[in-house]
Amino acid sequence: MWKWLIFLMLALLVIAVLCIIGITVWVQAETPFRRERLGGAGRAKALILYHPSKDAHFSDDITMALASGFEADGFAVERWSMSRHTPTRPRGFAIIAVVSNTFFWAPDWPTQDYLDRADLDGQSTIAIMAGGGNTRRAQLVLMREIQNSGASLLTIRELWMSRANIPDTKSDSNREQAMQIARQIAQDAGRQLLMRAADKAAGRAGRDHGEVLLHTQPIGRPPHETAS
Repeated sequence: MWKWLIFLMLALLVIAVLCIIGITVWVQAETPFRRERLGGAGRAKALILYHPSKDAHFSDDITMALASGFEADGFAVERWSMSRHTPTRPRGFAIIAVVSNTFFWAPDWPTQDYLDRADLDGQSTIAIMAGGGNTRRAQLVLMREIQNSGASLLTIRELWMSRANIPDTKSDSNREQAMQIARQIAQDAGRQLLMRAADKAAGRAGRDHGEVLLHTQPIGRPPHETAS
């Protein structure tokens, strides 16, 4: 009797582990490279790199919020999925946004694989670490990966589905808050770059406009603080 009970428990444990492995591989498996034009008619171009979410579609929605922010500043926006076929040296973009999902306290595999190969030398970049609520380690890994690619990281922010993105605010859902923040981050970053470009064109490149960005969450600061 006890032998059969132990055997049954072991069998259930094995099945559970196999299910976890299967789900992990499914949600983290890269998708075919897809290049989309999301809108905007400006001369300056913004690129959003992301791994499509296969369940909650959280990262997908974040990319659309970022696109809305860039478009508000007059950028033409493209969105590329990250895969082994995604160009590793994007050119012609004023700014790049990287959106990654959190799995087991780390960025998703396609994001890490792409950034390991990418050459983003000097490219102005912002990043979003999307997840349920425990994303700090993943954010640190993503920050390191982006910096190792050679990009100039302007800001990185965690956005959550299961935790409030704006403390002490109950008027909006966590997801709605995340979309508002993502749009604002893109709009602030885009505006900052356009101001710098205008200064450079006018021969005033040395003027200091301050650090990007408002409504961001730099590493080491509580969520309710903003960059100064």
